[in-house]
Amino acid sequence: LGGFTIGVGMTSEIWDFDPAGAAGSKWTLKAAALPVQIGYVPCATIGSKIYIGGGATYSAGSLLDSTASYGYDPVADAIAAIGVIPRATGETKAVNEGGQMWVLGGGRVAPNPSNEVDAYSPSPDTWALAPAFATARRNFPVDVDPATGKIYIVGGYVAGLSSSGMEIF
Repeated sequence: LGGFTIGVGMTSEIWDFDPAGAAGSKWTLKAAALPVQIGYVPCATIGSKIYIGGGATYSAGSLLDSTASYGYDPVADAIAAIGVIPRATGETKAVNEGGQMWVLGGGRVAPNPSNEVDAYSPSPDTWALAPAFATARRNFPVDVDPATGKIYIVGGYVAGLSSSGMEIF
C-alpha cells in the first residue's frame, strides 16, 4: 500500500499517495468516496483496511463534530459504514492500539474537547471505552512507539488555548 489520504479539508474524496510514482503522478484520486464531506478525520489502519471514527462536518459556517464511521478497503477501493462511534468528535487523531482503532479525545462542540478514548474492534464491529488520558484536548499530534506501545500526545488546544503539554499514555 502507498499512503492514503481520507477527507483532508472538507471533502468526500479519497486519494492514494505513491512515493515512488513519477513527478506529477504521485497522487491518484480513488473511485470510492465518503458518503458525506468530512475533515479533521481520525483514522487508523488495521490489517489491510483504514477505519474512520468521527470527523468534522461543516454547516452554516460552523465546524461540527460527527459520528460518521466507516471502513475503507484500499484493495477493493470500497467504503462501507461501520458501527457508529458512541460520541460525536472531530479535530482529533486515531491510532492502531493492539488491533483496535483508538479515537483519542478531540472535538469542538461542547462538551468537547474530551479526554475520552473510544476503542473500535473491527471484529465484531463494536465500540468500547478505553482508559482516558489526562488532559482534554483537540487538534494535537499523536503517535505510537512501536517498540513500547506507548502513545505520545503533544500540544493541541486545551481549554481554548494552545498547549505545549505532553502526555505519554
